[in-house]
Amino acid sequence: MHRRSNNRRAFSLIELLVVIAIIFLLIGILLGAMNAARKAARRAETRDMVLQIKTAWQGYLDEYRRFPETDIEQMDDTAIQILNAENVEENPKKIPFMDFRKVAETEGSGFLDPYGMLYQVRLDTDMNNKVTTPQDGEIGAAVAVWSLGRDQTEKTKDDLKSWER
Repeated sequence: MHRRSNNRRAFSLIELLVVIAIIFLLIGILLGAMNAARKAARRAETRDMVLQIKTAWQGYLDEYRRFPETDIEQMDDTAIQILNAENVEENPKKIPFMDFRKVAETEGSGFLDPYGMLYQVRLDTDMNNKVTTPQDGEIGAAVAVWSLGRDQTEKTKDDLKSWER
């Protein structure tokens, strides 16, 4: 009779625990990198929107040679209606200066940044090429647009401003 020897070597409990610990460590590093990438993408999206809103208001000024009579300080429903050619009194030529299809998701609350806050706007209504912002006081621009950033608080370093690069 031929006897079989059992030469198979099994992993010890310690070896398995080490492998599992390494896998969890790699998952932690990967999740951290994904979170940083998500944060950078949100910031880039916000910066892009700030510049698009500024360009839309600049287009309005170029077309009408004035800003709306309505007081605009945020990208609320009134501002959206003006730029989206829905407010005939303020935009009589019915020119859409910005496409707000994304607003349908948050209808009734204005145009929100990725952090859930309204974009802030200041327009040079007296046409002296100066607007006053809470962050930097008076700046030399016809339009100032900004997001309060992740912390949703004014005058903090995570604010994204159209007058800064």
